[in-house]
Amino acid sequence: MILGAGVMAVSGVSAAANNTVCANKKTGAMRMASACSASESDVTSSLKGATGATGEKGATGATGATGATGATGPAMGGATSNASAFPNAFVSYASTTSTFTVAQLLTNRIIVTSQTAPITLTMPTAAATLTAIDGEKATTTFEFTIVNNGTGLVTLAPGAGFTSVGNMTVTASSATTDGSGSWMCVVTAKDVSAICYRK
Repeated sequence: MILGAGVMAVSGVSAAANNTVCANKKTGAMRMASACSASESDVTSSLKGATGATGEKGATGATGATGATGATGPAMGGATSNASAFPNAFVSYASTTSTFTVAQLLTNRIIVTSQTAPITLTMPTAAATLTAIDGEKATTTFEFTIVNNGTGLVTLAPGAGFTSVGNMTVTASSATTDGSGSWMCVVTAKDVSAICYRK
């Protein structure tokens, strides 16, 4: 390469205009030219530089810290009294005059009767009912249904702290009546009172 460089310098050939490296077959002298003569060999491809070494892979960064555990979501497979999740419903039965339990009102939510004479079903107190609702506050709602499969009239009586609006009786099932009634209750004061509307 030094010799070739000397030839280019002496001859004054511009490397910019000539991009072929020619080597004399007898003397081995090299020169830059646009093309090699019959007495020369084109050695351009053999002068390719060695491939550079692959760069070293950087070290793996440290594992980040574990994120905080998210809040537990509402249960989905069974009944719940959580005001933020609409609960499943389960049937309970009544055949005599009695007072609902809080579980019947909030968890079961469907009360089926089978009486042969008129009966009165009384709601538990608002205080006992509302304090059993998770996250309860003013405007929290819950609902329940009475299905009259008996032959006598059913009358719903509100417990202390509850106010009722609408027809509070459920007639027996017949060809002209559906024999059921539903109520939507709305909390008016946390842990204290609610109004139940006939739907």
